[in-house]
Order: sequence, then structure tokens, then C-alpha cells
Amino acid sequence: MKYDLTKNIEEAGRELVSRPVKATTAELLLIQYELRNKYRDRPQPERYGLYLDEILEKVSVPLEKYDLIAGRSIHRLLDDEEEKIFSTYNKEATLRIDRTMLDNGHIIYSWEDVVALGLCGLKKRAEDTLAKAENEDSRIFLKGALLVYGAIEKYLLRYSEKAKELGMAELSEVCRKAATEVPNDFRTALQLLYTVTFVQCSYITKNPTVTVGRLDNILYPLYKRGIEDGSLTNGEVSALITDFYCKHNLNMGRGEHQVGGENATTFNRIYNFDAPQYLMLAGTDENGNSAVNELTELFAEAIEPKFKKSRHCRPLLQGYGQGAPQALAYPLPKGFKQCFDDVLQRHRHHKRLYENGTSRK
Repeated sequence: MKYDLTKNIEEAGRELVSRPVKATTAELLLIQYELRNKYRDRPQPERYGLYLDEILEKVSVPLEKYDLIAGRSIHRLLDDEEEKIFSTYNKEATLRIDRTMLDNGHIIYSWEDVVALGLCGLKKRAEDTLAKAENEDSRIFLKGALLVYGAIEKYLLRYSEKAKELGMAELSEVCRKAATEVPNDFRTALQLLYTVTFVQCSYITKNPTVTVGRLDNILYPLYKRGIEDGSLTNGEVSALITDFYCKHNLNMGRGEHQVGGENATTFNRIYNFDAPQYLMLAGTDENGNSAVNELTELFAEAIEPKFKKSRHCRPLLQGYGQGAPQALAYPLPKGFKQCFDDVLQRHRHHKRLYENGTSRK
């Protein structure tokens, strides 16, 4: 099957340069304004989950016929009355929201667990841990985590229904599986990874800047299985990766946050306004051998030069570019290794806290 990604690429490129500067994720603004005084008596982790559940229940689930991956938010200009709400939100409600939706930006998740366990497995792990937890802080944290997993599950099922309504049966089934099953194919896993990233970047965190991990490594077993059993082709994988890139670009605003001024959308209007997500490719395995595989090549070849900040990949460790495609060949800036080591150390620390059911105060 031949895939035509012309509309996906044109739309993503156009929105990066021509979207109105003051475009706003209007639905999120209005929903959060309604939520600003709700659940004040609940602990922060539970309040967080309840907020997200309401947000993902009320926002639209827009789809285009050419979408291969589901997940869009609506960015539009506000009317005069909405601009007044926006001004009030920035002065008052933001403080209250920020005490609930704590800053989760500049992070990396345990993406291997997302693919290996799926939302259903993550829920079960949290439920099992909750059943054994004796510390009240741990119990509160895990209850909040279960609310978050449930909110994302229901959001994916809403997209499944929307796709079915539009006659997009294959995408509908992918979203259903991503919501309720352990991913057993490349497309379902990529959809789940994107959905978690998208929700984080669109509806939770200002300036999210999420590292989406070594997807060529994480997704390789599912890719290899699909190629070997004939259920997947390199053409389909390339098309899915291209739309994955396009969807991330659709979720940005105009301008640079370090410059600011009237020509910048700002993170108050679009949380992901100037926060590209980071994809890590190639590199070495635990034994220092090249980890480059066929999927690395496909991710590299799908990079669209016309996109803003189109260089998605940087070698952060010595030898990280070993055997990698030329598109990923960069000199290593001084200090990057220590910086990346620090990030990994923090990631492992927070992963241990989560697995022990410990909340952040």
C-alpha cells in the first residue's frame, strides 16, 4: 500500500509559520477556568487526576481523514469575552491551577514500561502497589496515578469512537487497543506513546519539552515482528513516523520563548508553544556496541527538512553516533555527557520513587 503524506506535511509546515500569533488552546483555557475552584479539599495528586479526567472528557477529539495517528488540539483566536477570561486566568486562576498541575516539564518517562505494560498494565501495577501500601502519602499518590491512567484510557476510547464515526475503522481499532490492551504491534505502541506525550504537552504542562526516548530501540521488537510476519511494511512504518513528526509540529505556536515580545504566542496560550520534544536515536547498547538498526534508518529518513527545528536527534554521549545514519552525525558539545548523565540519574531516582509509591510533595 502506498501512503501519501502530502497533506500531513503541508499542514504541519503551514501551521508552524502561519498560525495566528495569539492562537490559544481555547477549550483548555475555558475548562480550566471552570475548574479553578473545584476539588480544593482533595490532596494534590487526586486533584491532578480529577482535573485531567474532566479536561480529557470535555476537550474535542478532532480528526482529519488523512490522520494516521490520532491526537490534535484546537488552537484558535479568542473572542473579546474569552480574552477577558484569559486575562483573569493569568492573574488569578493560573496560581490555583499551577498548584494542581505541577510543573512536569523537561523530563523523560519510563517509555519502555509504557510499551511493555500498556495502560492496562500500568493500572494493574498501581492497583497492586496501592493494595500493599501502608503509608498514606503513597496511597494518595497511587490513587492520583490511577485517575490519570483512567483519564487517558477514556480519552483514547473517545478517539476510537470518533474514528469509527468517520469511517476510519483501522485507526478506531488502534485507539481502542492502545486504551485497553498491551501494545502488540508497532502502530498501537506508537499511538500510545504519542497520546501520553500529546496529553502531557497539550493539557498538563507549560513548556513541557519531553524526551520521548530511544524509540528505535524501544519499538524495534514490535517492528521486527511485524516485518517478519508480514503484517507491517517499511512503507507503513515510514508513513506512521512521518505523521508522528507532523503531529508534534502541529502542537506548537509561533515565535521563540527566549525572545518573547508581541510576536510570540507564549506558553499561557499554547502550553507547547515553543517546546519541541526530543527523540533519541542510534547510540550504543549496554555493552558499548552500536545500537543502530533498520528502524533507526527509517526514523532518520522521515525527518522533514522544512520543519522548524527539524533536527530531531542529537548524540548526547561519546560514541552515540556510532554507525548512525549521516542525518544523525553531530559533534558532541562539551558538557553534554555530564548533563545527560544527570538527567538519567534523576530519571532513575523518580522511577524508583514511583515504583515505591512515593509522591512528590
